[in-house]
Amino acid sequence: MAAKINWRGGEDRAAGTWEISPKGHYCRTWSNNWADGKPGCFRVTRHGTTLIFDHENGARGDADRYRYRLVPGSARGP
Repeated sequence: MAAKINWRGGEDRAAGTWEISPKGHYCRTWSNNWADGKPGCFRVTRHGTTLIFDHENGARGDADRYRYRLVPGSARGP
């Protein structure tokens, strides 16, 4: 998988791996320093064009909840 975050000062990109746990949670491990490079699992729900990731176990990163807006295109760009 690949991700990009933007903030007022710039952007950061990362790659990683993901899997679905036996409990049906999305689990990811980033290949850089995001979440200290450790696996973390989240319960995912969708609300319209927003995906909400609620931390369940493992490395959570900077927050207990993340919101992502779905946009057309791919990880390589539209």
